[in-house]
Amino acid sequence: MGKGNSREVDMLHGPLYGKMVAFMIPLFLSSALQLLFNAADVIVVGRYAGGNSLAAVGATGATVALVVNFFIGFTVGINYAVAKDVASGNDEYVSRDVHTAMLSSLLFGSVIGFLGIIGSRGILELINTPEDIIDQAALYLSIYFGGLPGISLYNAGASIVRSIGDTKRPMYYLVAAGIVNVILNLYFVIVMGMNVEGVAIATTVSNYLSCFLMIKAMLNEEGSLKFIPSKLCIDKRSFSEIVNTGVPSAVQSSMYGITNILIQSAINSFGAVVIAGSAAAANVENFMYILSTITGNVMLTFMSQNIGGKKYSRIELVFKSAMIIGIVATFAAGGIIFVFRTPIMSLYSQTPEIIELGCYRLSIIALLTWMDTAMGAYSAALRGLGKAKESMIISVCAICGFRVLWLKTVFRIFRHYFVILLAWPASWILIIVIYYFYYKKVRAGYPREDAVID
Repeated sequence: MGKGNSREVDMLHGPLYGKMVAFMIPLFLSSALQLLFNAADVIVVGRYAGGNSLAAVGATGATVALVVNFFIGFTVGINYAVAKDVASGNDEYVSRDVHTAMLSSLLFGSVIGFLGIIGSRGILELINTPEDIIDQAALYLSIYFGGLPGISLYNAGASIVRSIGDTKRPMYYLVAAGIVNVILNLYFVIVMGMNVEGVAIATTVSNYLSCFLMIKAMLNEEGSLKFIPSKLCIDKRSFSEIVNTGVPSAVQSSMYGITNILIQSAINSFGAVVIAGSAAAANVENFMYILSTITGNVMLTFMSQNIGGKKYSRIELVFKSAMIIGIVATFAAGGIIFVFRTPIMSLYSQTPEIIELGCYRLSIIALLTWMDTAMGAYSAALRGLGKAKESMIISVCAICGFRVLWLKTVFRIFRHYFVILLAWPASWILIIVIYYFYYKKVRAGYPREDAVID
């Protein structure tokens, strides 16, 4: 690393609460702005294009979340590899990590984007999307998939700079892209008279803008984080480090997405009005779920640096600090959303039935989402301690298996929207209990005292 980098955060010494909060705030704003891309789509079509258009965009929500979560999961491996090598002081390894991460992310984004474009309608048919909205939903989804290379590269670059504690620049780039997204949404739908294709194009353009700004910044970076296109390669060691943590994390995130698609399929069976109300509420819930993701990012980044620096005595301090901050923030956000759920839902639609259904979902989920944050914190701590595969196995069995079983048994007996919603908190409780005991076992395998570095 270049010495004297003012953007770098010292994660190896001193108190952590202030540093973690300073790390989290820009990261939250960045993630919230990324979600606003989709939220702006939902709000604009709901207010200006009608309930069916809102349902069409909403029907793609679980699929979009699945893909985005895959890329975010993969960048966990990037964050882990870069943060650990930065802490160890090996600039050559860091440079290889950077260029391997960027090339592999470009390849993943391009391949998955292409497959998504040609398979959009098939995906929607698999989840029982109603015939009256499937054409619009497929159009939106195919355009969205066209922006995946941009999404993938942005998230890779953002993960690299965040590994040293720099969360502000990714936020700035998303501010710019978010403003462009909202302006283009309104222009395409209101002025040009376009429908779902207008908001999809706006989102895709915005994703490529944030990607361009991120790459431009990395081209001007100092030291080992500098991006040099001619150095793009797949270094065996770096790729192994990234994949060993990133792929299990991506699979874990994707499996959540797959079970949510199954849940979306169950919701779809209740018709367009329920789909629209549920989609609007889910869009709001996503702003709480990012607190879980952020808590995990903080946990992983600080844990990886301290493990890389052999600061074993700080493992518990990192764990407790991140867990407390994340749970408090998520519960507070849930409380605010619960109190203001009616005016929030009114932003998405003027149809009373849609507003009522959205409020109903928020009244159940909003105050319980802190459990998802606790679950994410445990999972990230295990990744930081080198147990990414084990974390994946636990989550796939406990979360995904449980939710599938819930839909196949409880929901089949009691076919009610309320029963579908209960699948989330019930699965969170189960996995928190399992993670609690497994984390204690893994932590016991690490020293309590710092290693002496020559």
